Amino acid sequence: MSNTLDQDAFQRIKNRVEKRVMKTKDINVADILTFSDREAIAKVVEQRVHTEYGDMYDFKWSMKVSGHFQIPETL
Repeated sequence: MSNTLDQDAFQRIKNRVEKRVMKTKDINVADILTFSDREAIAKVVEQRVHTEYGDMYDFKWSMKVSGHFQIPETL
């Protein structure tokens, strides 16, 4: 049983170290979307809003899409 606890403790320490040696690179995902991509997304949003809420009021919206890479650093 103590061997299992030692392995668990080792894994927790290893996870902490791995988290420290990761850096991130943020990207604006919207920059890689084509006009056709944006148009398709807009159609989906407008259709679902219309289905859910109807067209009683003019619906205005904007889209912000972001993401990041986790890049391991070498020690």
